[in-house]
Amino acid sequence: MPIIISERTAKRGEKDAKRHRDKQRELIKKQLPRIISEESIITRKHGKTVKVPIKLLDIPKFKHGSAKKGGAGIGQGEGSPGDIIGRQRGKGKGPGGKKAGNEPGVDYIETEIDMEEILEMMFEDLGLPRLDEKTVKMLVVELGLRLHGTTRSGPEALLNAGKTAQEGMQRFWHLLRELERQTGKSERVCYVALKQAKGIFGDARTLVNSGTIDEAEAEKIAVK
Repeated sequence: MPIIISERTAKRGEKDAKRHRDKQRELIKKQLPRIISEESIITRKHGKTVKVPIKLLDIPKFKHGSAKKGGAGIGQGEGSPGDIIGRQRGKGKGPGGKKAGNEPGVDYIETEIDMEEILEMMFEDLGLPRLDEKTVKMLVVELGLRLHGTTRSGPEALLNAGKTAQEGMQRFWHLLRELERQTGKSERVCYVALKQAKGIFGDARTLVNSGTIDEAEAEKIAVK
């Protein structure tokens, strides 16, 4: 017997998948400073995918209970308003190790993302224009440098958008490392300084040396 999926169900599935992907994208954007700082990632070939560890997104699941019992509960008893619903405690009797922590654990998974999407998020995060393939002689990018197109044939220069974007990303990585070396400040502080200075190294160094960006503030700004 064939299974017929209604159009409404199919659209709802697409909507749920998009919402899940958007949440993953937000988690990846919060890790942009770490991703940009890893040379092994930004020097990958154009068109390749990158594996990024992100927090596991819990998907709510509902299960019908038994009709023999009451009509309400949380799986571990009657429950009261405000109760935290979690996994049921085990009944093990083995010897314990070190003192247990008082914070819940966090599960991580690896998700694959195209280099083009990482580049797009980077330029979006830095407030830079999106690079589209078009016929130009040169393109000025706000990273403190002038990036030229690649000439293949004829008098016009055809911009290789992917290559140009990757070169800009690599230069940003080198600026980040040089700023860390010269100022002795953390990677996150230097990243925020370069972001606020639109990639202009001298202005970023002045921001760092002025002491206006501290670690706590950098943590908040970098993940926005």
